[in-house]
Amino acid sequence: MMTDVSVSLLLVKSPYLDITLSNQTGKSTVANMISGKSYEVSPAIVTILNFFKQPATIDALFDEIDIDNDQLEQAVAYLQRNGLLIDPSADGWERFAADVVAVKNRLFGVDAYHERAEVVIVGIPFGKGNGKSMGGARFPVSIREFGQNNNLLLKGADFLLFDELTATRLQPLFRDSRLVDYGNLFVNSNESTAFVYAKIHQIARRLFQSGKIPAFIGGDHSISFPLIQAAAEQYPDLHVIHFDAHTDTYSSRYDTINHWGKVHHYGNFMTKCLELEHVKQVYQFGIRGFANAGSKPQAKQHIYWCHQVSEQLRNGKLFDLPTNVPYYVTFDVDVLDPTVLPGTATPIPGGFSLNEVRELLAKLLPDKQIVGFDLVEANPDFDSTDLTTQVAMEILLRLMSYLTIS
Repeated sequence: MMTDVSVSLLLVKSPYLDITLSNQTGKSTVANMISGKSYEVSPAIVTILNFFKQPATIDALFDEIDIDNDQLEQAVAYLQRNGLLIDPSADGWERFAADVVAVKNRLFGVDAYHERAEVVIVGIPFGKGNGKSMGGARFPVSIREFGQNNNLLLKGADFLLFDELTATRLQPLFRDSRLVDYGNLFVNSNESTAFVYAKIHQIARRLFQSGKIPAFIGGDHSISFPLIQAAAEQYPDLHVIHFDAHTDTYSSRYDTINHWGKVHHYGNFMTKCLELEHVKQVYQFGIRGFANAGSKPQAKQHIYWCHQVSEQLRNGKLFDLPTNVPYYVTFDVDVLDPTVLPGTATPIPGGFSLNEVRELLAKLLPDKQIVGFDLVEANPDFDSTDLTTQVAMEILLRLMSYLTIS
């Protein structure tokens, strides 16, 4: 059967391939050094890859190699699909670079990505959006290392460290392999901030379109705009629950200046989100500190001040948020008091206790359709202990426990 591959399309072999021949089998292993994926292939496939060392068309391949054209097209389609052959145009390279890097230490010991998965962990190792410290970029790696070093393999766990209801919700995620670790978004230090945001948007859009519930681990809070943008494209009645000490709608005179390559940052990403047509409402919990003095919410913005939330929790009052709408949850760890979680670049005193966060999640999330979430601003540079990682890991698990899976 003929494929839809255009015979005039220009292709080139990926520069990130390592090809090793096995003398025993006569086959070769092709390893993608970015994604970490490897493929056992026939000598014919290696011949095709070597043909495309320089950009060439499939038409030229037909003229050069004496293999049935249908088989050649199918082989080329396979190589393109797996990123082994690349469209050398600017757009092609951009699509190629928006890939994930497989990680050795998968969080909680879960499986690598597979199509049957419902919840997908993705690390976003990017910290340039935070002007105080770029250390948040290291957190997706450090949280996995902590899990590996402490043998936190949860596939068969009973989760007795949680209350019975939370444990009951978590067990199917791990026991039925519905939760997977996709790895980290590939980010290179030479890439522009705008390009990284575009890649974040692309990988998020890919997951939302495939019906997955992504769990993103940042990184600074600037990553949340492209994530929420992608969610809003897939879910046009999107509501956002935002846990944070800051409204992240701050601006300066410089922010009003338009120039080439201008991008948002961690302190104004929510301003960009509120401008999105399909983001219908934003609910911000835990706001506090002098930076927010005189804050006036926009039409779609609802601020729940930290001290007011604490009082409502003490009095057993509920929070009246709509149901039957899709929600994206963005969780900045500085919503917690610095005595509870010290490892963040912009700590504000007077934050929530861990028990208050547990209770707040229990009141807000059980009846919500959560289509994705992120956890951001955990920064190893500001905590020489593992306290930040331990608290962040519990928050991550609790957020996962409220996801609705089949």
